[in-house]
Amino acid sequence: MSKKKEIIFLVILFLLSAFLRFQGLGYSDYYGDETKTLYLDKTVPAYRFFMDQRKGPLQFMTVWFMEKLTIGYSEVFVRFPFAFAGLLTVFVFYVLVKKLFGWQTAAISSLLFSVSGFNVAFSRTAQYQSLLVFFGILAIYLFLEALRTRQSWLYALSAVSLSLSFWAHYDAIFFLIPIAYLLILNFIKKEIELKRIVIDFVLPFLVLTSLFYVPYIIQGYFNTNVVGYLERRFSGSSYLENNSFYTFMVYNPTIVFGIVLLFGIQRLFQKFEWKFNMLLSWFLGALIPLEIIVSNPGTHIHNYFIPIYIVSGYGIYNIYISLRKSYRRVFLFIICITLMFLSAVSLFVYAPAYNKGYPWKPSKFLGTTFNPPLKDKYHLYLYGFPYNRGWRQISEFIKSEKGVNGVYTNDNDTIAEYYLLGFNYTIPGSNFIPHYYIHVFNNQQFTREDEEFYLSFIGEYKEVKKIFVDNELSAIVFKKKETYQPLD
Repeated sequence: MSKKKEIIFLVILFLLSAFLRFQGLGYSDYYGDETKTLYLDKTVPAYRFFMDQRKGPLQFMTVWFMEKLTIGYSEVFVRFPFAFAGLLTVFVFYVLVKKLFGWQTAAISSLLFSVSGFNVAFSRTAQYQSLLVFFGILAIYLFLEALRTRQSWLYALSAVSLSLSFWAHYDAIFFLIPIAYLLILNFIKKEIELKRIVIDFVLPFLVLTSLFYVPYIIQGYFNTNVVGYLERRFSGSSYLENNSFYTFMVYNPTIVFGIVLLFGIQRLFQKFEWKFNMLLSWFLGALIPLEIIVSNPGTHIHNYFIPIYIVSGYGIYNIYISLRKSYRRVFLFIICITLMFLSAVSLFVYAPAYNKGYPWKPSKFLGTTFNPPLKDKYHLYLYGFPYNRGWRQISEFIKSEKGVNGVYTNDNDTIAEYYLLGFNYTIPGSNFIPHYYIHVFNNQQFTREDEEFYLSFIGEYKEVKKIFVDNELSAIVFKKKETYQPLD
């Protein structure tokens, strides 16, 4: 009976996770950071393109592979491997938690993991995070299996998986922490031989990881691309105030999710056995640097939530089994309703079929209004939310116009530069305004209609094209009047 329940749950988990990650996958315009994964300038050698970046090459290689496979840069095809990795991660996460605490805990934890805003959003964007987490969690699971079976090939596979996680991003160091804890613990207990672990795991990991990072550092790419960036993130300079709780709430816009996770945080500090010590080291190993050392961690905080999902499931299930049988059904009903509610919120926020504009404009859900975030107060990194302002239509229209001599928009510059590739992107000057101005409503910059440029110069333009998305006006293309005379 228990096996049948598990199978039914896994089917439900698959359907929910797949729908959240694949529904309308090509609906959104590319986010700015997504366009940076595209190998557009073929005059630059591929090796240099992969190396001259702020992060590992895996996401760029993945996107290049999809470009070659599909002969283009279709949003849905480029994002597909990242969504697929995100879906696989849910089930690797499930088997990891099941190995630690059983399928009931794994069911709750994996559902929390699956509907978490961070994990859904990252699965819907062509960026490194879904690859990082997939290979990181897989490495931990394989290492646990290797410890159990003492099979050399499992140690080697774990090393390969962890290396691939590092090839995605150096955030993989947070997945190294629980593995290092397990390695040290078993070495102290004399359950593993140092020579064997070095040959089977450490050396393969170091060799594979160094294939990228050694030339990346020696050839100066790390110093050029990463050092200054990390200095700004560590110091918080050039950024608005960071608020990690606020970031979490933007991606998970209901306090219910935070309350559910509290079941796990308190459990981390109550149990003192190797499983919980491993999770505690994982949690603190990510929390301390990201919240104490780094001033602006942004969405990297998703790393310390992963062990919290695990212990939250454990905490909820242990409350259930500690209750009298007469109360268990009531508690189970409450938990099921809560998890269904969290799933519905995730669908409303991330599935284009149900999203009503959040986080770009106020949206109502079950009588509650989800308001746009305070972008002018806190520094936020927003990815994965449905965002279609008709940039593909805008691109087609601009390409159909003759003599286009400069374009500008109130939307994200990087998005405009990609969709209007081949046209000069010209920022207004003291005595110059662009030939074409594209005014995007509810844009990624959170600018309003009364923005300075719009107010100051819209009288110098004439409307030439309205762009509608889902029967709603999303953008207007303006062309400079021929009578415009710049000030001397």
